[in-house]
Order: sequence, then C-alpha cells, then structure tokens
Amino acid sequence: MKKWQILPFVAAATVLSCNTENKHIGTAGPSEVEQKLAAEYEAKNLRYIPYMLNFKDLPTDNDWGLIADAKMARALLFIKEDKSAAAKPGFELDWKSEDKKVQNFLSQIENDRYSFLYRQECAQGMLAKTNLLSDNSDGAKTKIAEYVNILADEGSYSPGIVLYSVEKLNGFPDENFVRTIIASQINNMKKYEEIYDKAIAESKTVKDGPISAEVIAANLIESKRQNLLYIQRLKDI
Repeated sequence: MKKWQILPFVAAATVLSCNTENKHIGTAGPSEVEQKLAAEYEAKNLRYIPYMLNFKDLPTDNDWGLIADAKMARALLFIKEDKSAAAKPGFELDWKSEDKKVQNFLSQIENDRYSFLYRQECAQGMLAKTNLLSDNSDGAKTKIAEYVNILADEGSYSPGIVLYSVEKLNGFPDENFVRTIIASQINNMKKYEEIYDKAIAESKTVKDGPISAEVIAANLIESKRQNLLYIQRLKDI
C-alpha cells in the first residue's frame, strides 16, 4: 500500500457518517463531506481529526486496513461491549479498560512485521476514541504522554491529536518533553504535505469505487487544510 492510501479510510468513515445521517448510503458528495469535516473541526471532534501513519518504506499489503481492523477487532480493541464498531461517532470508551487491552495486544505483536503500525493505530485510538483526554488526573496525563510519545517516536503525522494532547499535558512531565513532541509534527510537516499533494493529484485520476474520486480528493484537501491550522496552533504554544 502506498503511504497515502490510508487516507481513503478516513474518507470512508466520513462518507458513512454523512450517509447515515441522511439515510442514503453511498450518496454523500464532495461538498457534503467537506462541510462535515469542517463542522467536526470546529466541534473539536477527535474522531474526525486527520492522521497519517508512517509506513517507514515498508511494502505493505493492499488490504492493510482490513488486516489491521480484523486483528484489532479480535483483540476487542476500541469496540463497545455490544461489539459495535468504535468508528461510530457519539460515544467515548473508558480509557482504563482500553489501555489494559492495548498493552496486552502490543506485548503480543512485538515481533509482528507491522508492529510499528499497530503501535501508531493503538496510540491514535487511545487518544481519539477513548475518554483519556477528558480525564484531568495525573494518571491520565502519564498515559497521554505515553501514547503521544508513540506517535512522535514512530513518525505519525497528526498535528490535531498532538495539539489536544499537549494542551492537556500543560508541561507534564516536563517542558522539554512537550517541545520534543511538538517538534515531531512541525519537522515532518513538509514531508507529509508533499504526500498529501501527491495523493490529491493521484486521487483525481483514479476510477470511482465505493467512494468517488471527487469525495476522496475533497477529503484530502480539507484534511490538509486542517493540518496546517493545527500546525500553526502548535507553533503558537
């Protein structure tokens, strides 16, 4: 899988959300998706914050998303008790329960060729799909620092998740740590902006699938715009 191909999964979630609200699966257009993403940005909805995994030049299967979803689902990661998918907006999972499952999962896949990708997925999930960022306790801050450090260490690009995480840390455990985390996003900005630009150009040349090329392009353009806004806010900290 090319590095940018994870992004259509974000588009898929956005389209599904738009369609579910309108009861017409497969009908969301580019403007509707763009408006949805912009609205969720203003609402600070963590589930819709764009993020890009760092594949580190490792050739991956075209079905990486399906492989990851299946393996993480078997471990019951980021799934409600009634087994409904955590991608559905409207609820937050208990971070302490999810943390136990995530730690166990990561310990079991240490030798997996995709372990660094799972680490990124799990860190993003803990920060965006649980109530971790809503907890002001020292224990929560320790976990926020742990998971946002994974994103920085593995080279993930999600300035939005990083922004809201370091705002909660407020210098915890120390100012140098926070500065290092912020720098990880700012220093990688040019690299990932080039990936976005390439993805936008390529998305306009592909044939429509379950999601139209126009919708994917609109998602990428809006995601790039939001990332630049988040980067500027990180620079202002």
